[in-house]
Amino acid sequence: MYYYDQRGSGRSESPANGDYSLYRMVDDIEEIRKKSGAVQVYLLAHSFGGILAYNYALRYPGHVKGLMFLNSTLSINNSLESQTAFVNSKLGTSFHAADSAEVVPTYSKAMTALRGKGMGYQMLSDNEANVKRLDSVDNWARRNYAFGSKALGMPAYFTDFTKSTGQLNLPVLVISGASDHNIGPDHYRLFRFPNQTVKVIGVGTCYIMRIM
Repeated sequence: MYYYDQRGSGRSESPANGDYSLYRMVDDIEEIRKKSGAVQVYLLAHSFGGILAYNYALRYPGHVKGLMFLNSTLSINNSLESQTAFVNSKLGTSFHAADSAEVVPTYSKAMTALRGKGMGYQMLSDNEANVKRLDSVDNWARRNYAFGSKALGMPAYFTDFTKSTGQLNLPVLVISGASDHNIGPDHYRLFRFPNQTVKVIGVGTCYIMRIM
């Protein structure tokens, strides 16, 4: 298994030329695939990684045996709207984006309000101790946030990729959380992969759906 922090993220350095384009990010995966020596690989993606894995599979379908989306987004705007709706449900607020251009600033206002109430951790878990424990693991080494700050200003990453999922005929395993308000508990319903298996994990339950 190859686990990597994408350029400008985590433990990886920022590129000297500042290239964070989707095309370049996908080719980073291809370079890792070549280094592995494998002709075909499975890609396991989480959160934003879904966009990278999906676009890799579109460009290099011959090198992909299957995709695994673990609480992954294929539409950043849709996931941010889910987070905003979650904040409204928690705070009784009415944050709402009138159009796509307002999604990010509206989300930012909503999260500022949630953190202001000391409830920011609830976007990840209802157990604050678990979130603190996770943060302590993530922060054991210096982390690079350059890519995240750049991506929010790059339109390509805000494409709604769910609309084209029907064209990718590869085995796809989709795992979603019934209480995942970060990506969105219903986000997976937008996926239209011809050969996908969906597993929705709830509290003590797991619902399995096979969609061909």
